[in-house]
Amino acid sequence: MMEAQKRPDDEDLLCPVCKYIFTDPCFVCPNHHTLCRECYKRISDMSLFGPAKCPECREMLSKPKQDAIRAKLVQAFKSKPPPGATCQMFEGKSRCSNSVFVKCGHCDLDFCDLHFCDHRLKFQTECENLLKSVEKDAKECDQVSAKLQPWKAQIKSLIEFIDIEKERLEELLRVTEQRLEQAAAGSSRRAEADDLRASLRSSQLQQAKAIADH
Repeated sequence: MMEAQKRPDDEDLLCPVCKYIFTDPCFVCPNHHTLCRECYKRISDMSLFGPAKCPECREMLSKPKQDAIRAKLVQAFKSKPPPGATCQMFEGKSRCSNSVFVKCGHCDLDFCDLHFCDHRLKFQTECENLLKSVEKDAKECDQVSAKLQPWKAQIKSLIEFIDIEKERLEELLRVTEQRLEQAAAGSSRRAEADDLRASLRSSQLQQAKAIADH
């Protein structure tokens, strides 16, 4: 941690538990005392005898709620370069000796005004290139989608046709099986008729009667 975090005029930005500048500051008790979220968790986990209590007022800890105002103050404090800080850019093997002008919001580095302009322009160019790449990919996706939509409709229509044909073929199969059963029954009756005819011709009346009764 930076020594600047312990300056007297920054006391409101220091967590009373870890004594460092707040990380994700949260209200933790009815009196709106603030702790780091991790410090809150640590106190809650270490409580062995009853509910955990606020280290400031000894009230029972409540569900943590973000201290948005203090979080903004912490962010503003962190964005300030320490006294005497110099630009973090390198020119060849040598680091720039110019005083810090601003801290970059997306990479958290300190820059002088000249290098910040260059850095911002580079970042802007990278963002624009990324945006062009995304737009190109989105356009290609739209083209692929446009080509696939007709296929989707045809496939859906084909599936519906197959379902209809499946029902028709199932019905045809059912009728065919019924006719086969009828044909098998007819063949059996024809065989009985032949046996009866043979028995009558041979004057085996008793056997013929048995066949007729069957």
